[in-house]
Amino acid sequence: PSPSIASVLVSAGGSGEAAEAVSTICRHLSEKKPEWEIHAVLPDGHRIPAGVIRHSFGTGFPELLAQCELFITAAGLSMYEAMYLGKPLIAFALVDHQHRNINHALASGSILKVLDRIADIEQFISMLAWFESPDKVSSMVRTNRQTIDGYGLKRVCNRLADFFA
Repeated sequence: PSPSIASVLVSAGGSGEAAEAVSTICRHLSEKKPEWEIHAVLPDGHRIPAGVIRHSFGTGFPELLAQCELFITAAGLSMYEAMYLGKPLIAFALVDHQHRNINHALASGSILKVLDRIADIEQFISMLAWFESPDKVSSMVRTNRQTIDGYGLKRVCNRLADFFA
């Protein structure tokens, strides 16, 4: 990763609550970090600040994720995709089952968490300074690549084989 963040991707799914979270995050990011290039995956009809680059669902998301230097997302499948790619992350829970995903990723050091479904935006903003440390970002990237190493299915199959042996 580069020594400083320049490109951020914000995405959390297409539901009303997810779109509101993305809009809120983009508004605060554009105020606090105007030097960042901010990309938002968001359905039409949701407001985003001037300067934020809107992307529709299904149009180039893999490329956006691969190119961003920080990914802010709900703790669902995209969080794990970003971990596999070694992307620095801030994650938040929109639904109850995502708390388990967050706790697992927090325990491994793979993410920073935003509490209370984006309710504490000041805490979220304070986390952004963490990403100004190249050493911290590099450590998170290494941890993500170790946590999601692509061998999960093989480990599950081996454990099942051992169990039934």
